[in-house]
Amino acid sequence: MVPVEADLLMATDELFDDHRIDDETWRRLAQHVDERHLIGVPFIVGPNTCLAIAFNSFGLELDPELDTVAAPPLPGA
Repeated sequence: MVPVEADLLMATDELFDDHRIDDETWRRLAQHVDERHLIGVPFIVGPNTCLAIAFNSFGLELDPELDTVAAPPLPGA
Protein backbone atom coordinates (compact mmCIF):
# COMPACT_ATOMS: atom_id res chain seq x y z
CA MET A 1 0.00 0.00 0.00
CA VAL A 2 1.28 3.46 -0.91
CA PRO A 3 1.74 5.89 2.03
CA VAL A 4 -1.01 8.25 0.82
CA GLU A 5 -3.47 5.34 0.67
CA ALA A 6 -2.58 4.28 4.21
CA ASP A 7 -3.02 7.86 5.44
CA LEU A 8 -6.38 8.20 3.66
CA LEU A 9 -7.56 4.96 5.26
CA MET A 10 -6.38 6.21 8.65
CA ALA A 11 -8.24 9.49 8.12
CA THR A 12 -11.38 7.57 7.17
CA ASP A 13 -11.10 5.35 10.26
CA GLU A 14 -10.65 8.41 12.45
CA LEU A 15 -13.71 10.07 10.91
CA PHE A 16 -15.76 6.94 11.61
CA ASP A 17 -14.43 6.48 15.15
CA ASP A 18 -13.97 10.05 16.42
CA HIS A 19 -15.80 12.21 13.84
CA ARG A 20 -12.55 14.11 13.24
CA ILE A 21 -9.12 13.63 11.68
CA ASP A 22 -6.20 13.79 14.12
CA ASP A 23 -3.55 16.48 13.68
CA GLU A 24 -0.83 13.92 12.95
CA THR A 25 -2.91 12.33 10.19
CA TRP A 26 -3.59 15.78 8.68
CA ARG A 27 0.15 16.46 8.73
CA ARG A 28 0.98 13.20 6.95
CA LEU A 29 -1.76 13.74 4.36
CA ALA A 30 -0.48 17.27 3.69
CA GLN A 31 2.84 15.73 2.63
CA HIS A 32 1.02 13.94 -0.22
CA VAL A 33 -1.84 16.18 -1.36
CA ASP A 34 -2.65 19.86 -1.67
CA GLU A 35 -5.03 21.82 0.56
CA ARG A 36 -7.97 21.40 -1.84
CA HIS A 37 -7.70 17.61 -1.58
CA LEU A 38 -7.25 17.77 2.20
CA ILE A 39 -10.48 19.74 2.57
CA GLY A 40 -12.24 17.23 0.34
CA VAL A 41 -11.51 14.19 2.53
CA PRO A 42 -14.31 14.71 5.11
CA PHE A 43 -16.67 15.92 2.37
CA ILE A 44 -16.16 12.65 0.51
CA VAL A 45 -16.18 10.30 3.50
CA GLY A 46 -19.27 11.86 5.14
CA PRO A 47 -21.77 11.63 2.25
CA ASN A 48 -20.49 8.19 1.23
CA THR A 49 -20.99 7.00 4.80
CA CYS A 50 -24.58 8.29 4.72
CA LEU A 51 -25.18 6.48 1.43
CA ALA A 52 -23.70 3.27 2.82
CA ILE A 53 -25.98 3.49 5.86
CA ALA A 54 -29.04 4.01 3.67
CA PHE A 55 -28.11 1.36 1.07
CA ASN A 56 -27.31 -1.23 3.75
CA SER A 57 -30.55 -0.42 5.58
CA PHE A 58 -32.56 -0.84 2.36
CA GLY A 59 -30.72 -4.05 1.44
CA LEU A 60 -29.46 -2.59 -1.87
CA GLU A 61 -26.63 -4.32 -3.71
CA LEU A 62 -24.26 -3.04 -6.38
CA ASP A 63 -24.95 -4.02 -9.96
CA PRO A 64 -22.66 -6.94 -10.88
CA GLU A 65 -20.94 -4.98 -13.70
CA LEU A 66 -19.80 -2.35 -11.16
CA ASP A 67 -17.51 -4.91 -9.51
CA THR A 68 -15.22 -4.72 -12.56
CA VAL A 69 -14.92 -0.91 -12.65
CA ALA A 70 -11.42 0.22 -11.66
CA ALA A 71 -11.04 3.05 -9.18
CA PRO A 72 -9.18 6.15 -10.43
CA PRO A 73 -5.65 6.61 -9.10
CA LEU A 74 -5.24 8.63 -5.92
CA PRO A 75 -3.28 11.90 -5.93
CA GLY A 76 0.33 11.19 -5.02
CA ALA A 77 -0.02 7.45 -5.66
